[in-house]
Amino acid sequence: MASDNEKRKNKNNDETDKLSRRELRAEYGWTKAQLRLGDGEILDIFSEAYEGNWSKAKFISRIQETNWYRNNAESARIYLKAKADPESADFKELVKDATEAVRQRVMELGYPNLSDALMQEVVDVYLTQGMGMPGQEYELQQYLFDLDEQGRLDVADGYGGDIDANAQLLRQVALANGITYNDEYFVSAGKSIASGLSQSDMWLKQIRSDAASKFPVFAEQIQAGVNVNDLASPYIRSMAQTFQLNPATITLDDPTILSALTNYDDKGRPYATDLGSFQRQLRKDPRWMETDEAQNQITGLTARVMQMFGLMAG
Repeated sequence: MASDNEKRKNKNNDETDKLSRRELRAEYGWTKAQLRLGDGEILDIFSEAYEGNWSKAKFISRIQETNWYRNNAESARIYLKAKADPESADFKELVKDATEAVRQRVMELGYPNLSDALMQEVVDVYLTQGMGMPGQEYELQQYLFDLDEQGRLDVADGYGGDIDANAQLLRQVALANGITYNDEYFVSAGKSIASGLSQSDMWLKQIRSDAASKFPVFAEQIQAGVNVNDLASPYIRSMAQTFQLNPATITLDDPTILSALTNYDDKGRPYATDLGSFQRQLRKDPRWMETDEAQNQITGLTARVMQMFGLMAG
């Protein structure tokens, strides 16, 4: 039989090993992440531990008996076992490697630095769900996207990294083809591509399809990958020269350009105004009268008329 001293020692060790409510609340944050997968079995264990003031050993033992634990990734089981001794070298090494993996992906995606508390939460989920295992590459970014949708990531200054790079690519192609979407469209597309849920080609195809509908006379070239900006460049240059404008300021939505490129004949077939007719139309525009070329022509014509009537020496 154990001596009184041994009993007192075991009792003291057991009391020291009791999970505090603070520790359970910290663990419960991890459990919420598991609950998104519908794991009510773990919720029951946490509830019982919370009410029953379990020891850490009992808590870990009950978790290890669950179907989730038996069926989950090996990395998650290793982590949970190491977590029983948070001061161990194994636990610290797992957390260090996972933290670096999370930080790297956060940076690549273009999210701002996570707070220490949120980083700890994400790392916990990363390890318990085995996000570092082969075939789980997209789980982490999907979890980050979920946090973003919940408003838990500070993106007031916008996104960077993969999300922004993907969004910018689509913005540039849309602009070059006279198509306008709201910013949410590009951000959503950027996230989808970064997460691997879709490919950029899918979004580019949609942009080109919309552009082909807007400029049907160029539909075949647009679908083949030619930008409307390039197809419309002779008209843009002509307008810029005629009105003495910077061609970069003339967009495909300019009414003059749009009108020239979106005509239909009496049979409903699309056509673009020929350049000769387009240039003559530009010279009938009141804006042309304000240019140096127009003023010079008017001055020259006035001088010739005065000479004809002898009002001005030749």
